[in-house]
Amino acid sequence: MKYFSSMRLLLAFLLIIICNSAYSQIRFPKNFKLIKGDNGIGSDDVYTDSKYSFDTYNFFNEGIDFEFKNNDDSTKKYLRGICGFTFHITKDSLYWGTGIYQPGFYSYIIVVDGEVLELYSKYNDAGFSYYSKWLLSAIRKDRSNAFFPMRDGNW
Repeated sequence: MKYFSSMRLLLAFLLIIICNSAYSQIRFPKNFKLIKGDNGIGSDDVYTDSKYSFDTYNFFNEGIDFEFKNNDDSTKKYLRGICGFTFHITKDSLYWGTGIYQPGFYSYIIVVDGEVLELYSKYNDAGFSYYSKWLLSAIRKDRSNAFFPMRDGNW
């Protein structure tokens, strides 16, 4: 009897962990859809409304000589070297930069605790500005969960 009680408690705990991670990720506006990439774990997935797109990058993965450091000018210089435009550090320790990262596309990139999130578009218009502000506020809302939703598209 004691065994079943412990198992029930363990299953409830696991369910809470799974639900928490699935519901605490960035929730994109309803008009954005998941475009699955070739990578099975979703690292090359893109969320788009066909005019504006959100993507992630791993600039600080293992095997690269640079280690992410919060609130550090060397990280800003490293990001500038990769993206080609200036990065700034906010008061709440987010790195952000905007410019042309891929030829013909405007980019707004935010780095939070080593996680790189990008908004890009061919259009540098009011919509791009709106989604740039939206991305920043979504990250600030819960910066510990500043990553894309799970790949199953239930977001």
